[in-house]
Amino acid sequence: MKLLGRYAIVVALISAFSLAGPAEAVDFVATTSLGIQVSRHHIQQGQKVTIHGHLKSGRHSCVNHEKIKLFAKRVGSVWRQVAHTLTGENGGYRFVRRPKKTTRFKTKYPGKTTGVHPNQHTCLPSVSVVRKVRVT
Repeated sequence: MKLLGRYAIVVALISAFSLAGPAEAVDFVATTSLGIQVSRHHIQQGQKVTIHGHLKSGRHSCVNHEKIKLFAKRVGSVWRQVAHTLTGENGGYRFVRRPKKTTRFKTKYPGKTTGVHPNQHTCLPSVSVVRKVRVT
């Protein structure tokens, strides 16, 4: 009788584990792209220019509340980070600047990796094209 009871328990455990099937990983690596626009390509010194765009990806978690860095470069200088912001729910971002001299702007998304295998999510970094604002 004891043997029959043990046998039933073993059969039940084997059945339960075999029905569960293999674990499925939900790791992903998603590409991103970063658009950039300027409100005006030519301004007078002291005027504002709005720099805006969208972070896009096939994964919603890669565009929501993500850090975007704004870089500026004047003629004869090097690129330097001048501001940062977070994207909105749809990946949109916006900066307002008052450049004193003609300046080129670009934005960067550094990317991110969250979680651990088998739930590791990677959003790849991206860089926008360069937009020039001429100041006279």
